[in-house]
Formats: sequence, structure tokens, C-alpha cells
Amino acid sequence: MSAGSPQPTAPLVNPRIGVIQKLVRPGDVGDFELRARDVYGRLVGRFLINGQDLGAELVRRGAVFSWDGFLGRCDDLDYDGIEAKAQAARRGIWSAPAGVKRPWDVMEASNDGEP
Repeated sequence: MSAGSPQPTAPLVNPRIGVIQKLVRPGDVGDFELRARDVYGRLVGRFLINGQDLGAELVRRGAVFSWDGFLGRCDDLDYDGIEAKAQAARRGIWSAPAGVKRPWDVMEASNDGEP
């Protein structure tokens, strides 16, 4: 999975930490399912908590963006569909009245390149 978080100066950033704290508790079993490496050598996969896809739940709650860049062997994961439902329901980052820019759009606009 590849997910982007709002930039630290963006509105609604701190709530994503609260979402993770609600989803991951001491004693939970975590597994990383490696799918690929992106062009920068970063690991691409899913992080499972007690068998549940943490990234999918973060996207569902509007805590992070779905990002299809360099996903490799993750085409079977419907993060974009999950995000569309979160956006339609105005959950998390999608509840900001003025909207929130995706991190990679901000980076490209400032000539910092890809995330």
C-alpha cells in the first residue's frame, strides 16, 4: 500500500495519529506483506494488524490519501475506491471546508519532485 499523509502544516494532521492509536493497541499482532519496491527502493506492501489492512482502514477513515504512484504488485487493492467513499462521506481530511491538497501535488508544485 502506498498512502500519503497531509503535510505537517495542513489542517487536520494531528487526528491521523489519533486514528492510528485507536486502531493499533498494545499486544496487537502486526505483519508486513511485502509486495514490491518502488523506483526509490522503498518497500511497498500492506501492514496488517490482527490480519486487517491498516492502510485500507486509514484511507476509509479519511486519515490518509490513497496514492497509486509506484504501487507495483498492489493492483488488486482497491484503495482508490475506498478513498472515493471516504471523500463522498466527507470523513477525516475530506471534511475540510477548503479541501486539502495531496502531498505529491504540493511537492510537484514546489519543484521538490516526487514524494
